[in-house]
Amino acid sequence: MDQAIALTLLKSGHNVFMTGSAGTGKTYLLNTYVQYLKERKIYPTIVAPTGIAASHLGGQTIHSFFSLGIRDDFDDFFIDSLTHKKYLVKRFTALKVLIVDEVSMISPEIFTAMDKILQAFKESSLPFGGVQVILSGDFFQLPPVSREVKEKRFAWQSPSWKALDLKTCYLQKKFRQDDDKLISVLDDIRSGNITATTHDVLNERMHTPLNVSFTPTKLYTHNMDVDRINQNELNELPTAPKTFTATTVGSAKNIERVFKTALVL
Repeated sequence: MDQAIALTLLKSGHNVFMTGSAGTGKTYLLNTYVQYLKERKIYPTIVAPTGIAASHLGGQTIHSFFSLGIRDDFDDFFIDSLTHKKYLVKRFTALKVLIVDEVSMISPEIFTAMDKILQAFKESSLPFGGVQVILSGDFFQLPPVSREVKEKRFAWQSPSWKALDLKTCYLQKKFRQDDDKLISVLDDIRSGNITATTHDVLNERMHTPLNVSFTPTKLYTHNMDVDRINQNELNELPTAPKTFTATTVGSAKNIERVFKTALVL
């Protein structure tokens, strides 16, 4: 599906799941739709599972917006307690369009909780309280982080996913790369199906010097190696380090959670 058709589907008011590999323009399309809504005085809420992911679209974390705290259990008693908070009543009453980015990282428990909370505040049995829901992400990429081995790991395994009756927009045209050979290799890696052609292409690059004037980015499987390389590069900088001290207001637990997902110390 191309972007023009996908945008038309978004404008129609349907609940939509927008997916596709990296570089197919999911974020660009979401920004285009957000601008379209704002021009019509509709202000969508944009959420994502982490602070970094949310910042790409100027949104906020799911836990913050839905006031989930750090709990894993979202029973009816907890949801009922939320409905007595005036600031949440005001927040959810105004909600018309919900955009959820990086949906692959959301657990089925949290996805179901989002649904039930909106149903409670909107006093509606419709999925997500009748709010238009736009989901964006790629289930071939980052999965939910969990310390436990669970039978159901992904948002699409929640009953709330099926209830949304989502229209799927599978974006295929790559905008980030224009090298057909590279695109084919990346698609094989994404699907976990390495063809003989891709295998040969990668082997051709083994121990091959690069004729470039810049230092290529190195990828590692472990954070320990990434941190070591980055620290070595920082140590090579000739200028003196500068410290910026942040000031914060609000819930200490929420602030701590934001800093845990931010690239600051």
